[in-house]
Amino acid sequence: TKLQKYFYYFVLFIILLANFVSFSQGAWVALAAAIIVYLFFVGYKKISISLVVLGMIIVLAIPTFRSIVLFQDGAGSNRFVLAEYTWDYLTESPRQFVTGAGLRNFYDAIENPRRDPLTLEPLTFPHNIFLNFWSEVGLVGMLSFFFIFVLLIKNIWKITNKKNKAILLALLTSFFVQGLVDVPYFNNDLALLFWSIAFIVIDEYDKTKDKKLN
Repeated sequence: TKLQKYFYYFVLFIILLANFVSFSQGAWVALAAAIIVYLFFVGYKKISISLVVLGMIIVLAIPTFRSIVLFQDGAGSNRFVLAEYTWDYLTESPRQFVTGAGLRNFYDAIENPRRDPLTLEPLTFPHNIFLNFWSEVGLVGMLSFFFIFVLLIKNIWKITNKKNKAILLALLTSFFVQGLVDVPYFNNDLALLFWSIAFIVIDEYDKTKDKKLN
């Protein structure tokens, strides 16, 4: 109905507004990536490719955007420092390499002993999805999560509804892209959001299987 359509547009507007006022560079890039993926898989391939080319031109032409993408600004430099701290900790011993630091133990075990308080604020996560899982739940935990992630993408690929497939791929793209520079899972609301998406994927995949059987 028209009312539902307007409601969806309103929700989309709120989401875009919240994304903009968050001033999160990772969120902006993740949203852009999600939009490009969505347009590509619903059939607007030329538009999505044009957006990628336009984005590359903007990044190359405007120094501010170039420094953000190349991690040359303050936030980007801090990401590299956190990654270095985490990798140093993980490679200090075979036990730490396998088990990580433990849940909610990043600051005490990894950052605080190495941090320069004049240049880096206290943080509770390494702001990278791979190092985040590795430091929190160990090597096996990280590999297990990414096995689930790949399995979800594999199931999405088999969904026959083009629009639903595009939406779900866009959502997981957004999750992954932002996860490269932020904390996409280890907060209660974000973990709930991820598993909500996962269950929607499973439901859509089951519907596709049922249609094939009928």
